[in-house]
Amino acid sequence: MPTPVRYPEQYVWLILVGSLDIMLTSVILTHLGGREANPIAQWFIDRLDVWGLILLKFTTLIVVILICERIGAERHALGKRVAEWSIAISCFPVVFAIVLMLRA
Repeated sequence: MPTPVRYPEQYVWLILVGSLDIMLTSVILTHLGGREANPIAQWFIDRLDVWGLILLKFTTLIVVILICERIGAERHALGKRVAEWSIAISCFPVVFAIVLMLRA
């Protein structure tokens, strides 16, 4: 039986915020004429459209979760703190997108 993840509550929030980032970015790009500021994300969008954005975001989320799990195997509190900081950092583009949409 697989071992459960160490920080499931944090990962749910991380995935939620990441999903909001994808949705809001898509709305801004398609309906508000915005542009992607991240050149790596733009590269994925240019090649795979919104699917590229989804691929990049969820690949990044998987990497972050794996890092948290690895750190947490040795230092539980630090792994949890990294997961929590990841959520906080992921909120910045979401808040920025909401501000842009409110101003539009």
